[in-house]
Amino acid sequence: MFDAGIISEEEFNRFNPIGSEHDDIDVEVDGTKYVEHKIKSMKAHRSQFKDDWWGFNIPDEFKEDFLGYENYILAFNRGDWSSPSELV
Repeated sequence: MFDAGIISEEEFNRFNPIGSEHDDIDVEVDGTKYVEHKIKSMKAHRSQFKDDWWGFNIPDEFKEDFLGYENYILAFNRGDWSSPSELV
């Protein structure tokens, strides 16, 4: 979208694939009670997660911290909030 001129460089840089600032997070989902289900489902997709993937080797006391929470950034504003563009 940046290359097409639809969003500014500032808006493009907000969606960092490596991580985001805490203030940019719009929603945090607490999925800690589903961590074991999540691991089992990932193990069922061997083409995407190899047996030696680090996430399968997290000590039990840290699994919820690493795999139990998912964070999301609203990428497209459908007009419900005021924004300088249609992107938040």
